[in-house]
Amino acid sequence: MTISADGWFDWCERVPGPADKVYSVTNTATLYIPHSAVGYYGGWSSRLFSTARDAQGYYTDYAAASVHLWFPQAASAKPKQHYSVFKSCWASGSLYPNTHGVAAENEGGYNPADEPLTDWQVACNIRAIKELAAFRGWTPRRPASSTDLEATLYEH
Repeated sequence: MTISADGWFDWCERVPGPADKVYSVTNTATLYIPHSAVGYYGGWSSRLFSTARDAQGYYTDYAAASVHLWFPQAASAKPKQHYSVFKSCWASGSLYPNTHGVAAENEGGYNPADEPLTDWQVACNIRAIKELAAFRGWTPRRPASSTDLEATLYEH
């Protein structure tokens, strides 16, 4: 099990997101950034696949969303991949993390508030980190301080 040359994890279901919901810059895939979805796949996918635009033709705030990976709470559900790791999604708050990081949304975290990841989600995140680090040749490391810009693992 690994990542294909074009950036797809072979253990995730491919559910491609809209092609224009990424930056034009190729992602270096040298960071990993897990997120709490604070909700469930139905809500997340309605944002991802929404094509709602404002009067100027830009995606609405609700529709302006994209992410590489979706990790369900239940081990009976297959993880999903919406974009190649080489695509720069809009998930991580600003240009640098979006063009250098692979983002994963983790289902839940909504009810109850601060709901922890399930064992399945932890296993999916660890697997993604290990495979991505091997694929791109970096060592997984959390930041040592708020000024540490050499780390490869962040949270959002």
